[in-house]
Amino acid sequence: SSKKEADEIQNLLDKNLPTYRKAYSDRTAWLMASLSELVYEDFQKKENLKKNIEFLRMKLEKTYDKKDTQAILVSNKDFLVLAFRGTETNSIKDIKTDLKT
Repeated sequence: SSKKEADEIQNLLDKNLPTYRKAYSDRTAWLMASLSELVYEDFQKKENLKKNIEFLRMKLEKTYDKKDTQAILVSNKDFLVLAFRGTETNSIKDIKTDLKT
């Protein structure tokens, strides 16, 4: 990403997420979407994943890769997020699992 884009992201992260209310928050939605994208990174390249999560001012607590389920657990000072991978369309195993359900 460009320097300008990185600066815009950091500016967005400077704002507090509204954890005190139950209403929709575009900042929270953006952060969750970003983490949902990062869960698809290669878990074998953990340093790259960790770096990208730290850019979002979060900490990688753990990666999960059990059978057909992959997820990341990340945290910051206010909350934890558990983000799961969805179906990977290039994975026959994932598609078969979906067909069984």
